[in-house]
Amino acid sequence: MSTTSSAASRSPWLSKGLVSVFDYVVVPALTPAFPSVALAEVLQDAPCSHPIGASVGYEEPSLVFLAGTTTRFTDAAGAADFLRQGACRLAFIESRHERTFALRAEAIGLRYNAGPRVEAFNVSIGQPITIAVFQSADAP
Repeated sequence: MSTTSSAASRSPWLSKGLVSVFDYVVVPALTPAFPSVALAEVLQDAPCSHPIGASVGYEEPSLVFLAGTTTRFTDAAGAADFLRQGACRLAFIESRHERTFALRAEAIGLRYNAGPRVEAFNVSIGQPITIAVFQSADAP
């Protein structure tokens, strides 16, 4: 049996195997590859009218396109100050910045509620990320 005919006889199996891997591994794995989509959905599902978001540590332009032009990019302290400005505000805090956010929130007496955590893969930096969502508890 020649090498060529052996490879040709395996080709249909390989293509079916690749389709299975693509359908059952690659495609489902793409879902968390777009954190902006998940964050925009969190904002849209907020239990208030006209929610406004601020993001810390995740500064993709797609977030503004999907969540709205009122979305702000800031630092951890700025996000705590942002939540303190009123009701119906959400802060998206990348996990590396949560401690600084919590310290600033405590320092200013901010009351806030924890929301969902978005775990995704940030294609731009090629790394997994976790983003916590916090909502202002009340207006000043």
